[in-house]
Amino acid sequence: MIWTIVWKFKYWIAIEVLSFICLGQLVYTNHLSGKLQDAEAACDSRVAKAIKPYEDTIDQAQTEKATIM
Repeated sequence: MIWTIVWKFKYWIAIEVLSFICLGQLVYTNHLSGKLQDAEAACDSRVAKAIKPYEDTIDQAQTEKATIM
């Protein structure tokens, strides 16, 4: 009895299942995108912190060069 009803609406059931899968994939992709943006921001701040001494040294050397000239 129930299988005849399920078989009768097999196309709609397939559409619903595939729609649910696509929606789930969209939500998961959005979640990963947020995590990737957070990781990128953290990486950018670490890189900026790591190169800060070198930039300061370059600025100091350019200042000393300007005073010598």
